Amino acid sequence: ATMRARFTVALQGVVSGRVRIDGDTATGTWWIRELLVPLDGPPRETIGRYDDEYAFGADGGWRIVSRAFTPAGA
Repeated sequence: ATMRARFTVALQGVVSGRVRIDGDTATGTWWIRELLVPLDGPPRETIGRYDDEYAFGADGGWRIVSRAFTPAGA
């Protein structure tokens, strides 16, 4: 089953973020808050930070090169 089929609610919001561009590369930090309500268990909330690295491609678009997630308080 798809991940979506396992939850009655799945919400994720960006609380704040910052991107720093350096030529054809960039880094980004995003604080998120997520609420998941599974079909077969109690709701759970996660707050944490994504640390991303981006690269600008020949096609004219930015792509995520790497992403790490750190839960708040870790």
